[in-house]
Amino acid sequence: MDGGGSKTVCAVATPYGVELGRATTGPSNYQAVGLDTAATRVREAMQAAVEDACRRTGGEIEIVGRCLALAGVARPEDHQAWRGVLPTLPGGEGPVAITHDAMAALVGGTGRKLGVVAIAGTGAIALGVNAHGEERRASGWGYVLGDEGSGYAIGLAGLRAVCRAADGRGAETALTDRVVRKHGLDRLQALVRLVYGEWKPADIAANAPLVLRAAEDGDSVARAIVEDAAAELALASTAVIRGIGLAEEPVEVVTVGGLWDASPLLQERFAAHVRDSVPRVEVIRPRGEPVTGAVLLAREAAGG
Repeated sequence: MDGGGSKTVCAVATPYGVELGRATTGPSNYQAVGLDTAATRVREAMQAAVEDACRRTGGEIEIVGRCLALAGVARPEDHQAWRGVLPTLPGGEGPVAITHDAMAALVGGTGRKLGVVAIAGTGAIALGVNAHGEERRASGWGYVLGDEGSGYAIGLAGLRAVCRAADGRGAETALTDRVVRKHGLDRLQALVRLVYGEWKPADIAANAPLVLRAAEDGDSVARAIVEDAAAELALASTAVIRGIGLAEEPVEVVTVGGLWDASPLLQERFAAHVRDSVPRVEVIRPRGEPVTGAVLLAREAAGG
């Protein structure tokens, strides 16, 4: 199970990693949607994935291990909350691993529980694990306290740049026209009503693609925003690398999340910043999906 702020994906696989079934439901970050809603989405995804596996195989499925890799799971009380949900999920009292969705992204992206993952989507976080199993994370504090380099941070920076340009406090930018057209504004001041009245953090983050495309097209204001985001994401990743004692070792950093897919420039500048600090680093794209990592963690929980 890979559950995040935008969707929840469940896969059923054999102990050898052959996928038998899959299903997708809505967001399951219980910090954002509440435990009841998150539990319902996890339950529905698991049930649908098991049903899909049964249809494909023509028989019944025995669940021997599970992994719930979920956004918002960081503290002991988060684990305790989800432990209370387990009896209502398929698999009963069988072995289960409960972890952060970043761990599934790391394992799926590198193929093993070793290295660093830099996640950049609506939010942002870096997570690393060394050969001794020691973990360290950086960023991921949420859109108010942190998540620098995230879709929210980039989208907000783009909107602020548009406002600064309108006042004459900042340089002219192609973002102005793109924001006006995207939101069908008759005048730029109408943005105030949207931002303070209707929009949630995800709506702010939805402006990030405008910034990324403008940067790729050469807009200097947008490029500066992307450069700052790349530097912040690199700072989080290098903090993790140092924190788990891998600064002098060969280490892989896998980039996971929609922002990386949308912006070669972000990927390029991030890699350059990380290499400046950690010479033996290799920045890679994911070898597998986060849900594939969750399958591997479920197999580990089952003793495989």
